[in-house]
Amino acid sequence: MTDWTVSAACRDWANPDDWHQPRGVGTREMRALCNACEVNVTCLDWAIRHEQYGYWAGTTEEQREEFRRRKSITLGRIDSWEGRRPPQSPECGSVAAAARHRERGEPVDEMCSRAVRDAERKRRNYRDAKENRETA
Repeated sequence: MTDWTVSAACRDWANPDDWHQPRGVGTREMRALCNACEVNVTCLDWAIRHEQYGYWAGTTEEQREEFRRRKSITLGRIDSWEGRRPPQSPECGSVAAAARHRERGEPVDEMCSRAVRDAERKRRNYRDAKENRETA
């Protein structure tokens, strides 16, 4: 079986933390990338069955959970990490670590808060630059 992730449009995304944003943070650019991706359907099937967290195939965690509930699908375990990054607990100072703190009911430390603010600033700058290009 061919590893579908090598054809994913997101494979070269500069910051993997962007795919694990706190609730309410916009995902417009990621949604556009996912919608244009040639392996979107395969990614969605994978995400529904294996991915609890993050933004996958143009869907949020809540959307996938609702789909699982309606279709009586149980979130499965990943049997093999071959060809994928192994699971790891994100180190403090990243957006993913901030999300982990919130999921565990822990206070978000300053390094993680700074990472969230930096990611939001970068996203705003990207969006503003894109809007400026479109209006020019």
